Amino acid sequence: MNIFIKGSFKRDTARVHDATLLIALQEKITQIETAKNIQHITSMKLLRGYRTHYRIQVRTQEESFRIGAVIRGNSIWLVRFLSRKKDGDVVELGFVTSGLSKSFLPTVDLFLNEKLKPVQTLLKSTPAL
Repeated sequence: MNIFIKGSFKRDTARVHDATLLIALQEKITQIETAKNIQHITSMKLLRGYRTHYRIQVRTQEESFRIGAVIRGNSIWLVRFLSRKKDGDVVELGFVTSGLSKSFLPTVDLFLNEKLKPVQTLLKSTPAL
């Protein structure tokens, strides 16, 4: 398969410092390169609501990551490489707007604005250095 790597994928992989995870990622990319079609790529699932967007699992004993990929014909675009959230852990605050209803997004904005008002007031009242 023809592999294309987006800048977001490069940035995501640059943040990874675990050698075993990087080795597992290299093995998965090699498997994708040598695959004759998408049936030869293991641990891959089609994302709900899409026809060409997939997630590909990359695991070590300690960590589990996902490659976000777009596959069209014999070409694959590696878009993201992100950690799989563990129960109870907050990886980072971020929302994928394509999966949320439009009525939910204003609620999130209102919640965040209410939580940030005390911090913004404190920053405005603090003299600059």
